[in-house]
Amino acid sequence: PNVKDSANKAPLYYAELSEYNDGVAMLKANGAVKTLMDGMSELFGAATKFVRATAPAPGKTTTPHGGVPVKHSASKETRAKEAEDKAKGIGGIMSQTMAAMKERGERLEKMDDQTKELQNEAAEYRDLARKLKEKTKKKGVFGL
Repeated sequence: PNVKDSANKAPLYYAELSEYNDGVAMLKANGAVKTLMDGMSELFGAATKFVRATAPAPGKTTTPHGGVPVKHSASKETRAKEAEDKAKGIGGIMSQTMAAMKERGERLEKMDDQTKELQNEAAEYRDLARKLKEKTKKKGVFGL
């Protein structure tokens, strides 16, 4: 029960933070202990509870210190729906990006084929130019 995650937090920390009292009791009954860092989180946990208690009602618009009106989400379901919509939007963008990358790969492959073809044609031209040079050498200056 005291295994820490990548943020160096134990399950007891998260259970207390989310006010999951049954989970806190179960973890403590199975040997979960608080560390010095968990004690620090109690201080900030009180601040978090205060923020939750003083948060505006869902759907209410407030004007914070910056003067820009902010409309607060109606519920967890609404926020979850918004997150899902964002994920779908990102999925669409990723699909477009993948299609563009595939098209780019195809164009690069085509250019590679054209480059190889040009190299082969250049080699053939070089060989023909050498043969012509040897032929003109043998005939002499005036072709005799």
